[in-house]
Amino acid sequence: MQIQLNNLSKLKNFIKPADERSVFNNLAPLKADTVSFSGSAELISADMSHAPNEKICIQAAQNAEPARYYLQMVFDRYIKPISKENSGKQSNSTIKTSIRVKSPLSIREKVVSKYSKMMALNFDELLNITIGEILENFDVKLGLKTEDINSICANEWNKVVSDLKGVPRSSISVCVVRTIFDIMKKNNLINISSEKAAEQERILTDITQEIDSVIEDSEYDDIAINYPTNSIEGVKKYAKDIIGGRIVISRNEDVSKILAALKKAVQDGKLKITSIEHYIPDKDKIPEGTTIQDYAYASDSQLKSLAKEAKCEVVNIKSKSGYMGIHVNIDLSNPLYSGYNSKFNGYTGEIQILGRDVEQLKEVEDLCYKLKDKKNAIKKVYLDFRTHFYRYYNDKTKKNFNDYTYALYLAQRLNKNKTKSSEFPSIAKLGFEGKVDSNLDFNLLKKIKSVGDYKLGNLDADQKKQIKTDTPVLKSIKSSLKVNF
Repeated sequence: MQIQLNNLSKLKNFIKPADERSVFNNLAPLKADTVSFSGSAELISADMSHAPNEKICIQAAQNAEPARYYLQMVFDRYIKPISKENSGKQSNSTIKTSIRVKSPLSIREKVVSKYSKMMALNFDELLNITIGEILENFDVKLGLKTEDINSICANEWNKVVSDLKGVPRSSISVCVVRTIFDIMKKNNLINISSEKAAEQERILTDITQEIDSVIEDSEYDDIAINYPTNSIEGVKKYAKDIIGGRIVISRNEDVSKILAALKKAVQDGKLKITSIEHYIPDKDKIPEGTTIQDYAYASDSQLKSLAKEAKCEVVNIKSKSGYMGIHVNIDLSNPLYSGYNSKFNGYTGEIQILGRDVEQLKEVEDLCYKLKDKKNAIKKVYLDFRTHFYRYYNDKTKKNFNDYTYALYLAQRLNKNKTKSSEFPSIAKLGFEGKVDSNLDFNLLKKIKSVGDYKLGNLDADQKKQIKTDTPVLKSIKSSLKVNF
């Protein structure tokens, strides 16, 4: 049974008139799941209604130039000398560094994906809490189990939740409560005949206040309302990695030198680290005879020493996919930008430290990861990859494929062959022959992805032409940064 809430007409009586315009502005469904972005540069997503427009994404990339330039200076002073220690030049070094600003299309992709996932998580939480509150205050129909009620409500909720996205903070709680209560009534899940209208209204008002208290401290309230996605400030909040630095190693002993260099940058007041994330494998998934320490890039004491200097925390994250690496999250704001209405401030970024072999797999697995969670947006240039992947990846095959992916990451991490071979261990070598279809072999997936990579390279080149990094203002800022560095 379809709940007819496309225009949320039944909820208008519960929303303050001043809020109506913002509630109903963006509720019209899209005609397709793609939205044009500079002609052929499109995204594929289930929900594009809150995507920032092209102009904002281009501006966000352009305004990131001072932050990118500053991070480059940090790398040049503190990281590059390490990479030249053994070879005399970086091209032969065991350490490779790079810094990038996301392309406008990649910025848009990140914002859409982050918004969709954050809203889905937030609304799912509100769904569960609200169901519980209603069931505590109304009698359940005879013969119904709680799990049956949850299943029915979740099914109907998924049909209407997209209409609730974008509702302002002042109205979201009442919208959620009335929607779920309406679903329960229409599906005859609860007894309400014994409740007088006034008493019923009092109960719903109390439940709404409970949901209010949940939302007040939520990410939804902090970002989605105060920072709309279709604004520069909103883009910065959702795409926290517009500026990214990467340090790729081919031998573990270099990590201690890198961490020491970053610590020195913090001591010198040149780098603001906000948190450190260490992605490590699940101990239950590593092969017998190995330990977590065999895969970790650094010891707890090394990371804690850097964190202590930066006055931040270290978070050990049990990897879900098998990916391993160190992510150093940084704040790239600078007092020198204060005279420009802060448009160059507010940028954050991350420095990734990972092995070359893991990096090779990550480039392909990242796209698989996006496709597994359909809340993510992907670039249309990867449509052929998407079609191929979904042909073989489904509910029946996903467990074996995910186990194969994990095993491949572990094998890549311990790969002792440091030649430039880009071939991954085969499905058979990893023990998954007959369990994982050969069409999901990462060697094949990499080849299919390379076609999209080529198309994306052309698109990114076209977009870079629209970004000006040498304007008089940017030149002046860079000059000031260099003098004060």
